[in-house]
Amino acid sequence: MVIKELCIENHDSLESAIRNGAKRVELCDNLAKGGTSVSIGVAEFVQKKASEAGVSVVAMLRPRGGNFCYSAAEISMMRRDLEAYQSIGIKAFVFGCLTETGELNKTQMKELMHEIDAEFTFHMAFDELKTDKKMAIDWLAENGFTRILTHGGAGHLSPEEVIPVWREYIQYANNRITILPGGGITSENWQEIAQKTGATELHGTKIV
Repeated sequence: MVIKELCIENHDSLESAIRNGAKRVELCDNLAKGGTSVSIGVAEFVQKKASEAGVSVVAMLRPRGGNFCYSAAEISMMRRDLEAYQSIGIKAFVFGCLTETGELNKTQMKELMHEIDAEFTFHMAFDELKTDKKMAIDWLAENGFTRILTHGGAGHLSPEEVIPVWREYIQYANNRITILPGGGITSENWQEIAQKTGATELHGTKIV
């Protein structure tokens, strides 16, 4: 069975997500900026409703739009948001930290995840890495991440164009970490993408 993760903005699409069979929702705000953290009030509302319906929630940790290079103050904000979300029952989080040279910011990610019992997804900052993607997959798999959300290339490319990239990542990961294809995946094309890539989980704003 393929798990379909629906990306929802604020709480607007939650009811339709539940009604249409999403098993997991990624919760964020400001999709036009690539997604940012929601308020604790929104998070609490979504977590309660989703939990009642048997749907799991993955909360975005991102204090602003723009790049993925964060200051110490922003990392502190993200950690505080994580702890607040965790206190209301959210058990999975999505984020990504890069250095100014386009490498994984391993120090910041370890700081965010320190002594936190949760699932972590490294988000589409993965596609902006300037270093070897396979080495990044290795490190993320070995350091507490459950999955990697990736467009498989530049954002303007269609799913059909990046199917070979997703397939290569999935084969390389070899069940050490889940590769989560996202970007242009809809209720109409998800089955074809799952079949051609071997993906067991898929992500999108129109996937259900």
